[in-house]
Amino acid sequence: MFVSITRPDQIKDRNMQKKINRHVMKPIGLARRRKPKNEKIELVLRPEGPSSSTAVVLWQTDDNVEYASNLYMRSIPSPRSADQELNYRHFSSRAHKILAFLREWDSPVCSMMRELSFTLAMMDDSAMHVALALTLVFAQEHKKHLLEESNKSLDHYNKSVSLVNQQITNIGNIVCDALVGVVITLACYDLCIFNLDRWVIHMTGLTRVVELRGGFHKISSRYLQTTIIWTSLTGSMMLDSPSFFEPAEEPLQGLGVSHHLGNVTSTLRKRLSNHPDICTLLESMSEFATATSEKSPWTNDPISKQKLQHIVSVMLKLPRYDILSVRDDGIALYEVLRLASLFFLSGPSMRLAGNKDGNVIISYHRGRLPILLRSYKVDWTGLEDLELWVLVIDGLVETGQDQEWVLGQISRTMLMRKLNWDDVLGAVARIAWADGRWTRTVDQLCADLEQRHGSSGWALFPERGGISLMHPLEVGWGKS
Repeated sequence: MFVSITRPDQIKDRNMQKKINRHVMKPIGLARRRKPKNEKIELVLRPEGPSSSTAVVLWQTDDNVEYASNLYMRSIPSPRSADQELNYRHFSSRAHKILAFLREWDSPVCSMMRELSFTLAMMDDSAMHVALALTLVFAQEHKKHLLEESNKSLDHYNKSVSLVNQQITNIGNIVCDALVGVVITLACYDLCIFNLDRWVIHMTGLTRVVELRGGFHKISSRYLQTTIIWTSLTGSMMLDSPSFFEPAEEPLQGLGVSHHLGNVTSTLRKRLSNHPDICTLLESMSEFATATSEKSPWTNDPISKQKLQHIVSVMLKLPRYDILSVRDDGIALYEVLRLASLFFLSGPSMRLAGNKDGNVIISYHRGRLPILLRSYKVDWTGLEDLELWVLVIDGLVETGQDQEWVLGQISRTMLMRKLNWDDVLGAVARIAWADGRWTRTVDQLCADLEQRHGSSGWALFPERGGISLMHPLEVGWGKS
């Protein structure tokens, strides 16, 4: 911008100087001014197209992992809509696997454990290595349908252990929650690959670390407390041994048990006067089962989950007897009920953990109940429903010849008592039943029985049409 003057003296005129400042300096002054602090830049994001429902991608190859990750990344709005492919194409193969591991709905590791491990991995190298080890085990499972340790996962695992040992050596008596989280993640990794010897070593070390932390109650994260408890309970159920850690608090007492179960436990207390705890356990399982039947789903109810923790912990503290050393029919009855309780509680526990492979606990104990039941003539007088409960729970667990033997025992009992399948399910519900994961479902057990007796003309149902297999377990609960 220019200002015209007719003679040189005009430049000294005050009015002319004001005119120059007004027309020439104003744009420069505005450019030099700072933007006000409260000035905001509004950015409006528009999606490329209409939103679609969540896509479900079955894992078959590594290409599907990348495809699932790409779907996820495309769902994130981007201001660079024209170049949105840049938002996910730069991810490495490792990043795709980590993302898939975090989001997969059927991972061998529960979602809480996955979230914990990768949250810690953001700030700790030892946590990052064990998280990568878990990711590699997960990828291996999808490729070969087998949870096993590879050289790469073992390398990450060993690096994590080395870093943890350095931290423990350097910190002295000061332990943070992050270190506790890394050690429990290592123990969880051991459970995933079924290395229980190494799991015991890590749980023993974790006990010491928690003591240095000031005790279990000093752990500030409820998330971390829950993970510690369930990692301890799951491994202890696999070994059938007392838990390293117990729930910090006992949940609220239930409303009591049914009159029918009260009669059963009263008879049982007379038979097992030296082992009243097994009767208390049966009553607690019945209360838990009744409570879960009123919750949909019960796995989202904090009280039900706390109750299950407490019951499993109590069950694991019960005395144990070696099958070969049992000399008394009363002790045999006690051990039968203890093992059946272990099998029963493993189902809801695996249901809560979200384990897609069924039940990893019972694989360590198959065959134990059939050996006991074959070796000793247990008197079930006055405990008829309890006998059916034991047989059905064992029928959900066993495989091979042991499964055939249990099916035969269920069939024989039904014939002797003139029961149909609905009667059997009603008896099971009167003792304890909850949604869980075992080797097979109740429907599959019924199908096995029908196949076994299909050619004999013997009917499991008085009327085959229109009867739900789960009906007595869903609505009856047999309270009388």
